[in-house]
Amino acid sequence: MASALKRAGNRVLSTVGARHKELAILEPKMRAVSDLLMIPTDDGSCADKGFIIDKLCQLMQNGTGIDLFVAAAQSG
Repeated sequence: MASALKRAGNRVLSTVGARHKELAILEPKMRAVSDLLMIPTDDGSCADKGFIIDKLCQLMQNGTGIDLFVAAAQSG
């Protein structure tokens, strides 16, 4: 979905959450289609400690306009 939004000319801001860096398996794919990629982890191993919702709140508090937010979760 992110790549289709990017091809359509949209600015794509992405966040991929994981327990630790080794589990952020979508990082390479999302980095390729994102104007900004944030990777919060439970342990802070990717520089940002926290959750996806923290990053979304931070963007909104900084005045970043967000027209669409899509969430997906991986189980297991």
